[in-house]
Amino acid sequence: MEKNKKRNIKEDPMAKVVVVMIAIDATILALAILAVSFVFTYKEITSIYDEMTRSIAGEAKTQLDNRLIETLSENCNAILKSIDEPEEVFSENPDTIYDSFSVLSEVSGYRDMQSLLNRMRQGTHATEVDMVIMYPSDNLGVYIMDARDVTEVNAGELFEVDTKYFDSSTKLFKGFYSKSIYFGLLRTNGILIYSNPDEDLYTYLTVDIPTTEINSRLKALIIRTTIFTIVCVGFISMGVAYYLKRRIAMPIVKVAFLAENFVDGYETRADGKLDSNIFTDIELGDISEVNELLKAMQSMELEMNSYLNSLDSVTREQERIRTELDMASAIQLAMLPDEFIKHDSFTIYATMTPAKEVGGDFYDFFMIDDDHLGLVMADVSGKGVPAAMFMTVSKLLVKNFALTG
Repeated sequence: MEKNKKRNIKEDPMAKVVVVMIAIDATILALAILAVSFVFTYKEITSIYDEMTRSIAGEAKTQLDNRLIETLSENCNAILKSIDEPEEVFSENPDTIYDSFSVLSEVSGYRDMQSLLNRMRQGTHATEVDMVIMYPSDNLGVYIMDARDVTEVNAGELFEVDTKYFDSSTKLFKGFYSKSIYFGLLRTNGILIYSNPDEDLYTYLTVDIPTTEINSRLKALIIRTTIFTIVCVGFISMGVAYYLKRRIAMPIVKVAFLAENFVDGYETRADGKLDSNIFTDIELGDISEVNELLKAMQSMELEMNSYLNSLDSVTREQERIRTELDMASAIQLAMLPDEFIKHDSFTIYATMTPAKEVGGDFYDFFMIDDDHLGLVMADVSGKGVPAAMFMTVSKLLVKNFALTG
């Protein structure tokens, strides 16, 4: 049952296996290129976004009044400190917080700074420029100023500071992605413009840049590049497959075909009707392993032919000997009595089974006269034709001597 199961296993040509394996490798390679390209491109484009946002924020900082930044930061900190549990108050009634921070807009230069930031934003790809205070130890942030075209954020807007986007040791803003219903995916980053470590107060100028359009183009570029790579790899794979098929697969298939012919021609060679060698004068290229296989098959063919020739000679000799033995056996049996004597006083029967084709045992019986019966039984030392010949001569001599008195 196990042998039948093994015979039912589907077998594929080596050339097909080579082509399929190369196609699979090419597909895996193309997918790996796509994944690696996406990861590295994503990191690179993110780095470019961060450089753009920091560049815009840095340019804006050079246009701002540092004293006004300090004043707004300290006033904002004082207002926030004056409110007990500002986060709970903001979650329950945000207007209370907005009213408290409305005094910031009355600070001299606040509106001018906001207008300046808005004009600078409009001259770039940024969707908003914000001035915010962050309290790293409390994971809390608050808006001081917002410059954007839509849904302006009020001063005093509180938000949670995610530590993974903020380096607490260097106080650098790491940047993050967020989604906007107006602009799609945004990249936010910024620079530190004021700090008061004693109050754990750090003021940042942050910039948002839309990334949806650029990312879409980037994805399209990656997809086109991947498709082009797959096509190129496909053509290269086909060329490699064709090369391997001609250099390796086809020579092995040729050896397999010759081996099948060698097996099919066994009976013909056994009968001595085929003198030519199947595996001689065959060119299989310069692949050393394939040529070693051919040499092994040629050596096997020579040994097999030599064995068949020897076997043929031995078989013919055995057939000749067997024929001679059969003839000797027939002669021996013919020399034994085949008719039994019929007498009123006795009955006699006899049989002989030789140990070999021709044996040295013999018997005879004959009437010497009307009252005397002659019986002869003998075992000649030895077997085969010599013993049979000696038996025949002995039988004749004994019978003749008995009958002549």
